[in-house]
Amino acid sequence: MTPRFDDYIDKIRSLPANPTDRDVVTSDFLLREEGLIEVYYAPLHGITTDAKIVIVGITPSAVQMRAAFTEARRLLHEDMKPPHLFKEIRRRMAFKGPMRTNLNDMLDKIGVAERLGLASTTQLFDDASHLLHSTSALRYPVFNRGKNYTGSNPPIHRSPLLKSLLTSTLLPELDQVPDALIVPLGKAVTTDALKIIGFDKERRVLRGFPHPSGGNGHRKAQFQREFRNLCGIVRAWNP
Repeated sequence: MTPRFDDYIDKIRSLPANPTDRDVVTSDFLLREEGLIEVYYAPLHGITTDAKIVIVGITPSAVQMRAAFTEARRLLHEDMKPPHLFKEIRRRMAFKGPMRTNLNDMLDKIGVAERLGLASTTQLFDDASHLLHSTSALRYPVFNRGKNYTGSNPPIHRSPLLKSLLTSTLLPELDQVPDALIVPLGKAVTTDALKIIGFDKERRVLRGFPHPSGGNGHRKAQFQREFRNLCGIVRAWNP
């Protein structure tokens, strides 16, 4: 499943300046269906090959999908071209708000900033953005019964469609950043997605890293429980 950006340029240009779900979750952008699972296109292409950190979510949410189309439309009207356009979309979308604050806090505490020679991992979203590649196990937005897919019901390994999407997008991405520290966000990424593509035993994977969402009530307890293990992975990593 490798949609081409060029095939969607005219449709993206014709979107309103601030598209809603009704503008983008449509048949114009539908890629594949499997039962109640739907996979939609979003302008999420490219990879930061010099990245030292790869942060992997499960799949773009509806909010992220709208943001990607909003940025793509705006940048196209400003005559920005790929690959700069793709980099700018990713940079502006990446983990804004409390999730980014929690993410930076945990990464700093386990020594990631120090290993990279940074004052703080907040720089990964600013002047050190060339060191970060943010992506999703399932690169394109996935919905189950019209709602954001969370990695379960069904799990990825039980869906031929989702397994195909995973192996055709995430595996080639990670192969292009062989020295990058992989930060999986959520159990579905760690125990299902990375296992399917054979990365579950990689030493550079921060296994046990808590999902930074403010809605994760177990985040602080999990971080304390996994702290020594996470620090050990960072110390052994050679950026």
